[in-house]
Amino acid sequence: MEQSTDNDDLRRLQQELLEDAVEQSPVVYYIADWGNSKDTRYVSANIESLTGKTAADVTATPRFWRRNIHPDDLAKYSNRVSGLGPGKRSTLKYRFKVWDGDYRWFRDRILRRPRPDGSGDDLIGCMIEITVEMDRLAEFGGMKSLHTTIVDTAPFAIVAIDEGGRIVEFNTAAERMFRYQQDEVLGRQLEETIIPRRHRSAHRRSLGRIREHGGQLRGSRRLDVEAQRADGTIFPVSIVVGQAVSDDRSVFVAVITDTTAQVAAEEERHQLDQLLRDAVDSLSEGFALYDADDRLVICNERYRDYHQIASDILEPGVEWSELIRQEARRGLYPAAEGRVDEWVRNWIKARRTSKSPLEYGRADGRWFIGSNRKTRQGGAVVTLNEITELKDREAELREAHE
Repeated sequence: MEQSTDNDDLRRLQQELLEDAVEQSPVVYYIADWGNSKDTRYVSANIESLTGKTAADVTATPRFWRRNIHPDDLAKYSNRVSGLGPGKRSTLKYRFKVWDGDYRWFRDRILRRPRPDGSGDDLIGCMIEITVEMDRLAEFGGMKSLHTTIVDTAPFAIVAIDEGGRIVEFNTAAERMFRYQQDEVLGRQLEETIIPRRHRSAHRRSLGRIREHGGQLRGSRRLDVEAQRADGTIFPVSIVVGQAVSDDRSVFVAVITDTTAQVAAEEERHQLDQLLRDAVDSLSEGFALYDADDRLVICNERYRDYHQIASDILEPGVEWSELIRQEARRGLYPAAEGRVDEWVRNWIKARRTSKSPLEYGRADGRWFIGSNRKTRQGGAVVTLNEITELKDREAELREAHE
């Protein structure tokens, strides 16, 4: 029994010490109903030195917090609180009416937590005055107004971090892209904010390498990577990273562009290109497309088979004239023997001027008929069909008539 009494006394003493510590602290702690009432259920005793009202007065006053937030800040506060998901945290800055009727700036870190009994959710907050900090920012803001205007009106996201990886700049375009408010992310680690989990170790290694080089980034870098929005959506981005140094403070600045549309377009182009290649390869005749400079763009396997003797040069970019010149030099065309250059010139001329398909025989005994159709871009579509069997039958018929 005595042991139980001693434990109760110890708990009371601990509670008194805790309450005394909170009362002497500049941080005000509170618990409010997150639901419709928004009433304060608990507030630390040091609220009295701030507002002139006791904790009991505060909890007895409906919607006390909302009654004392500056009207210009109330809508943003309400939207942030209403949009807070269960178990989620957020940080707000707002002006709050104090004991002399004036408004002072406070930073409020809030958490929405479901009650254990399932009766609803609580809004747990801890607020501390930051008026001096905000006044200094306002003074400095006058000097930075042009810089801020430029950064915030930029059409691309700008995010800057310090050497420790903490976010120190997050412009309006970044807010739209990543769906965070600036005051939610300033001071947070970049990797925990917009970098997908699977890429975070690589980010840490990059920062480590920079530290190994004295904190210096060697020139600007362009990266095509993935980023993550506040809702967890992962999307492709292009990032150009540079470094700025001011007053011995190093800042890494990233200009970020959402490349979702480009990546989707590239994927679609790749799929269409593959469909085209599949369609071309399914053709029974040899097929090739040459550009306006008469350089090979694409060809199918049948066309490659017909030009197997020059397979080492039959690649996109090879000129048609160089292809047949190499084949002639390798003995494929009997008519070119001893006069390759002249034969190539004549063949080029015939190809350009002939309005009907051209027939030709090769040293391997095979015969082909080829047609060239101009494209609207000035190139040419070449089709080849082997007619060896037809030529053999013609020869047999001639022999039979003779």
